[in-house]
Amino acid sequence: MEKVIVKNIVINFAGLIAPAFVSLATVPAYIHTLGLERYGIVALVWILIDYFGILGFTMSVAAQNRISKAYSTGDSRACAEVFWSVTWVNLATGALIGIAVYAAGFLYTSCCTNVDTGLRHEIESGLPWLALSVPIANVSCAFGAALTGAERFGAFNTTQTIGTILFQVIPLSVAFVISPTLQNVLVAAIAMRLITAGQLAWQSSRVLNIAGVMGPRREVIKGLFGFGGWMFVATVTSMISESIDRLLIGSALGARLVAVYSVPKNLVTRLNIVAMALERVLFPRLSAVDREAAGVLMQESSQFLGAVYTPIVMAAMLAVGPFLQIWVGHDIAAVATPFARVLIFTMWIAGQADIWRVLVQSHVSAARAAQACVLQLSVYVAILWVAIQQFGLMGAAVANVLRVSLDFVVLLRLARVPLWSSLRGMFAHAAFLLVCLWLTSSFESHLLTFAAGALLILADLAWSLVTSPALRHMGRSLLLRLNF
Repeated sequence: MEKVIVKNIVINFAGLIAPAFVSLATVPAYIHTLGLERYGIVALVWILIDYFGILGFTMSVAAQNRISKAYSTGDSRACAEVFWSVTWVNLATGALIGIAVYAAGFLYTSCCTNVDTGLRHEIESGLPWLALSVPIANVSCAFGAALTGAERFGAFNTTQTIGTILFQVIPLSVAFVISPTLQNVLVAAIAMRLITAGQLAWQSSRVLNIAGVMGPRREVIKGLFGFGGWMFVATVTSMISESIDRLLIGSALGARLVAVYSVPKNLVTRLNIVAMALERVLFPRLSAVDREAAGVLMQESSQFLGAVYTPIVMAAMLAVGPFLQIWVGHDIAAVATPFARVLIFTMWIAGQADIWRVLVQSHVSAARAAQACVLQLSVYVAILWVAIQQFGLMGAAVANVLRVSLDFVVLLRLARVPLWSSLRGMFAHAAFLLVCLWLTSSFESHLLTFAAGALLILADLAWSLVTSPALRHMGRSLLLRLNF
């Protein structure tokens, strides 16, 4: 694997993890300053902004695919056409969605919410700013796609990280210094998003050598909707797959067990940062290279992810029990720890599946990848319902393993790669993970479990180095740099 790819993976990982820590650190301050009810509304608003921006995000992914191809060949005019087309499309769709958000929000707060009059007035005053946030977020996605399509991950992640930190800290400061009202918090948050969008616009126009404003191109927009539409279907289907287990648990087992299940699931989902960092790097590179080079890059990437991700996942399996004991107490931890470890195993398989999904989307067909997601959803829901009825929360966790395993195999078939050569490396890592899963429930002594787990992690790392010349070369280069 090229050094620049590894460097970009590290940059993307840092860009994903730093804002997560800042977000966690500011939660207590937000609750203390705004109060629990206002903070709940603010947290819901942040989630809604992300959900409303799904179409803009998927159109930006389509633009990234087109820009990466044009940028690799030096076609600056094609880059500019895609850049301005996706910008105008995202601005228009964001404005329409923003209007719909304002109307629906006003109707909901007037008729359906059970809050006092003063807080309802604050919500209604904040609705115009919530509506404005949608086109800003959409356009910001378009500018970010231009940078990542040109593989300028350093500039993109620096701007995004600073912007996310300001997005968390400045509204809190405004609430503390001026007044802890929803309108003040939303205005400050939108201002930070606007500053970040402006910075991304300046950087992307400089990278792509865009000198002036262009109108949208019909043929470009048609191509973006062709790719982005299927990406939208895949994204929405994936979101449903990720959340429907909690819905079915609630209907079958009650709200209390939804909370018990959600705590570890929300925690272990953070592990996907490693795979996401690799996906961000792979998509523009795979879009720009031919099929043969893409196949080689995918094999190297799969080996790299297995070698890096497997020890992290094994460490998470060992640590999740004690962490839950400290975080949420003995009663919840005693119930949640066994299926939390199974969910961690799910994240490992999902990470491998997601990088192959990138190959299918960029080199085979975004439509086929989306259609596979839709077809698998019905199978998963049926299995999930039976598993919950028969085995409760552990059944839901095991159903998740089956879902991502099926997804992985289907993606390998769509990618038209030999199954055995692709799965051979995974089988060894999976064996280490299953042994680690067995270890966590076999010894009463935590010290003995951690010692055996540490030896297992070292054994997995040694196996990765022995079987992968590329990883050995990377390890040798790292040691030489450290010695220097």
